[in-house]
Amino acid sequence: MKLEAPHQNVPAIWKKDVLILFALAALASVLATPLFVFGIGPHVHDGVIHLKWSSQMAETFGSENLYPRWLPGLNGGLGAPTFFYYPVLPYLAALALKLGLAGIGLQFHDILPIGTAFALAASGIFMYVLLRHLVNLLPAIAGSVLYMTAPYILGVDVYTRFAYTEIWGCVFMPAVLLGALLIVRKRSSGFYILTFSYAALIYSHLPLTLIFSVFPPLLSIVCARTHAGALKARFTILASVLLAMLLGSGLAAPYLVPALQMQDSVSMHELNTTHHYNDNFFFGEVGLASFDLGHTFKKSLYPPFLTTFVIGILAAASTARTTLHPSIRSAITFFSAMLLASAFMAMPCSDFIWRIFGKLQVIQFPWRFCALLSLASAGLVAFQLQNWNQPFDRKRKSALLFQLVALMVSMGHNFESVSRFSDSPKFEKTGMDDFLLDAPEYLPSTARQNIGKTISKIRAIQPDAKSPGIAILTKDGAGELSLAFPVLVDIWRSRKIQLSISMPAPREVQLTQLFYPGWKAWVNQETATVRPSFPEGLVQIQLPEGTSILKLVMVPTVWEILSIRTGFLSLSITAALLGYSIWAKKPRGSSGNCRCTPDHLREASEV
Repeated sequence: MKLEAPHQNVPAIWKKDVLILFALAALASVLATPLFVFGIGPHVHDGVIHLKWSSQMAETFGSENLYPRWLPGLNGGLGAPTFFYYPVLPYLAALALKLGLAGIGLQFHDILPIGTAFALAASGIFMYVLLRHLVNLLPAIAGSVLYMTAPYILGVDVYTRFAYTEIWGCVFMPAVLLGALLIVRKRSSGFYILTFSYAALIYSHLPLTLIFSVFPPLLSIVCARTHAGALKARFTILASVLLAMLLGSGLAAPYLVPALQMQDSVSMHELNTTHHYNDNFFFGEVGLASFDLGHTFKKSLYPPFLTTFVIGILAAASTARTTLHPSIRSAITFFSAMLLASAFMAMPCSDFIWRIFGKLQVIQFPWRFCALLSLASAGLVAFQLQNWNQPFDRKRKSALLFQLVALMVSMGHNFESVSRFSDSPKFEKTGMDDFLLDAPEYLPSTARQNIGKTISKIRAIQPDAKSPGIAILTKDGAGELSLAFPVLVDIWRSRKIQLSISMPAPREVQLTQLFYPGWKAWVNQETATVRPSFPEGLVQIQLPEGTSILKLVMVPTVWEILSIRTGFLSLSITAALLGYSIWAKKPRGSSGNCRCTPDHLREASEV
């Protein structure tokens, strides 16, 4: 069958595409409206912790701390190394929005919904741009809308869990695939799109990056068959994709290296203590003697999982016996492989892979693959609609009927999630616990005592203090925290403290900051030994008699220094490659082809 290219001029195409992008942004605002109306708080799983982290990020960020890793206000003022391990990009986006809208006086209860709306809009836009390189206008619109409204992304991530960083991770997956696709089609821009979008994906959500990273190389392998016949050319395309991902990882090194290399310094074992991956497979509890779908929350995930898979697999099946351009056929093969692999990895039959690759277990939840399932299903539906003019036999009509039923069920799940969210009381206050406790996995490993007990004890010693603040404590004969010495605070900010104190006699004291690698102390400009107190895990220092000036600084660790240098090196290499590609690029005349027209259609029109 001969494929005809649409007869549209360039300005009209661009104008129409820009209007569609604005329409997708408007749709995202509508989808996020209940967040603005009812607020984010304890009625969504992770709402409070994201409010804590975003507000602490704003308090800590400054000219001397452009990458706030240590959050001094968490854990009742004892501090936490949260952003040594947790990705920072979504919170920097929220902070940028807050600064940009400073005149309105919005709080983070308002800013995070705006950040979520931005993420939904960006995910739809990137998906639309990806699909416009593969299909026509209307299928691309349908696929992008389906991705934005996927029941796992909208119903679960937004309105049930409020998984703020995972929502942002869903933004960059289509962008990464777009970069890989452009590399396959030998466009130099694809290399840089892939590099920067992959770095952004790492900075947004590391577990999603871990389970998604196999697919950009897979796309280059599957799709290169129709764009590069020789084996050497295919290898070059694969090597380019891998190099772009390597450079992207290098750009993300300031986050990635400390997060991976400093895990022994915190209680990362809590991840498997609270949620083990083996308990979160779909159909993991189904056996011959019983039919149990698992815990309550996992039961609520079955409709998104099953409906998304049914819609996607039937979309792929509907194109199986139709005549398509080879580039489209290879793209369908890729998205079908992503769909099947994601469903497989979310079920217990894949347990041997989780055991072989033990690092996968840190993502805790196999059902995270539903994010990839949503992307694959939306893409396959776009291909199905691109092939809409094929004859409808009984099988295709039956498949379409099942798809419509599955779509209604998935939209019903979204509506139920929004209704449940809206029925909760409006969130007026911060909703944060008084102690501002951090996630347990980010508690320094030297804190052997329950952190709540430590904070309560310090507050009992300082009954007039609203929060522990900066104080010098000592221990009684039983080893319990007791007397608090008065101090004069000169500097108190993230990673840097300076204060004056008078001691009646030399003694070992505890400072109200949790111990963490990198803390260095100077007493009267002389280096002092810093060690953790037991069992509280506070900074412990020996002070002399009389008045002393204590300076405590968290200096960059070896891994931080290495990560920053790696990031600058990767940025320099990327900039050099970009500069060379611009310099070496030969001037081209106007070909009359629109970049917004799918490549396979342009190729057909040129034949």
